[in-house]
Amino acid sequence: MRRPVGVMAIVILIVASSTLILTRSLRFPVARMGQRTIVVPVLLSILALIAVEALWRLRSHAFLAFTLWALCATVGLVVARIGVPASGHRVLLFGPVVYAGLVYAVAAFYLRRVV
Repeated sequence: MRRPVGVMAIVILIVASSTLILTRSLRFPVARMGQRTIVVPVLLSILALIAVEALWRLRSHAFLAFTLWALCATVGLVVARIGVPASGHRVLLFGPVVYAGLVYAVAAFYLRRVV
């Protein structure tokens, strides 16, 4: 079965974004009680695996899995940005979240047509 090139590009986007967010969120401890926030990276990993498998096999729930992954990835991006240790600089949060949201929205519109 031939997969559209766009679907394979979205699978690569999911893997790359998840890896980036996971490495960034696990690198710095979150300020709350000195412990790392593990819930978001674990949930993001599980949703990434479900979304990649659903997209790879072009299942009927692929759009839903991608949408849930995109929401969790956005939350993970916010947690990863806020969890950076204070270095005297402000946390730049608006730009990365808006650009990630735009990329996820374009991918979601494409998936809605394909799946």
